[in-house]
Amino acid sequence: MKPSVLITNGLLFSGSADDKAAVRNVLIEDGMIKRICSGTIDAPADADVIDATGKWITPGFIDSHTHYDAELIASPGLKESARHGVTSILLGSCSVSAVYNFPFNLISFSDAGAHLRNMAFYSFPLQMIKNVQDTIDFGKTMMSMEKCIWRLTGEQVDWFGIDCGYVREGRSADLNIIDPTQFDAITEEVKEAPIEEFDNYPRLVNRHPGVISQVLVGGETIYRDEEFVTGYGTKKKFGRFLKKTG
Repeated sequence: MKPSVLITNGLLFSGSADDKAAVRNVLIEDGMIKRICSGTIDAPADADVIDATGKWITPGFIDSHTHYDAELIASPGLKESARHGVTSILLGSCSVSAVYNFPFNLISFSDAGAHLRNMAFYSFPLQMIKNVQDTIDFGKTMMSMEKCIWRLTGEQVDWFGIDCGYVREGRSADLNIIDPTQFDAITEEVKEAPIEEFDNYPRLVNRHPGVISQVLVGGETIYRDEEFVTGYGTKKKFGRFLKKTG
């Protein structure tokens, strides 16, 4: 059994464009979302209680086009995406794919010439959220924030038919705690960081300190306050392979 988690007083975006964001409490038991409500929830005595007052609760983001096939073998934590709240990725769309014979893989998305040294889009979901929030703040709304979160989560998982992308009772607890007061840290600036598993080869990365307060995968925290938990991507297994549901 995984430890219980209680998230309190967070502004919940469920992953559906039709659900108006509202302050909710979320109880997670054994990696699954057990209860969502506006009232008090009595959590087990040993539960990890996360105070999300003033913050957002969102589903973990989905990245449907990656070049992680080789890196996944050497460094399965995929930290450059995970630190920005991406909790689910699709593989097999890369010219160095390691899954040639997987029956549901689409071969030939080579994206030739990509991209370690000339672009960094790991934080695209946060960039989109910031851009949409700016239009809301300036009175020229591009779309509602509920629709924005849906486009980054629920819309994609419904298209691909995979079981993630929503904060709903009975779903796996893959979710983010986001601090909207730190959105000014979301910039287009890129930095360099080494890939230790590839002889410290330098790549361009994104850093937006303070925006992602916490990331949970399967109800377990993998990232909190700019640090990954001990053993993430090395000694302890987090997450799972997602099967098509339809």
